[in-house]
Amino acid sequence: MDSVRENSTISKVKMVDKSKQGVEFEGDFVIKSCSTIEKAFLEMDIARIYSSNGLIPITTATYYGVRNNEQETALIMQRIEGKSLRGTKDYGIMKVLVEELALFHEMFTQNPKNISSSVIYRDAIPSNYLADDKGHIHIDFSSSNRYVHCLDDLALLVHPLWSETTEEQRNYLLKQYISDRKRFNNESASS
Repeated sequence: MDSVRENSTISKVKMVDKSKQGVEFEGDFVIKSCSTIEKAFLEMDIARIYSSNGLIPITTATYYGVRNNEQETALIMQRIEGKSLRGTKDYGIMKVLVEELALFHEMFTQNPKNISSSVIYRDAIPSNYLADDKGHIHIDFSSSNRYVHCLDDLALLVHPLWSETTEEQRNYLLKQYISDRKRFNNESASS
């Protein structure tokens, strides 16, 4: 896995899909609508905590602040261009995405002692990842204040509608996810 990360020069930051509702562009900035100011700050806090995890390299977009006025509440952040990973056939990339999701779930779970507990919803479908012209992977990072079962979130990532992996590869990715969750749980418990 480390070789995939090193060879692909994968860094992870926020990406933007132009088809997303509630997203506008102003020059080099993305203006992302939020239902409340609390949700906007929650996303910024989760991104900050997630990117400083100390276990695997993850970089989120630069958050410039929150716009809060009578018309809207919105995050102001860095704009990044690239190509969606929806329909990816790159198994090495899928392994990295599963590792990233396992870390997210380990960090934001309701019950840290149970790897199959409820987690903050991550919406980790491949179309929410973007590859830029330098080959870096960018995460469309959305936070949520609702919890889902971690395997429901994982199922979106490896579902045949979103990524072109074989059944054998999907089974391996599911096993990798469980292994990664245990590894991250042990590493965080020992630090």
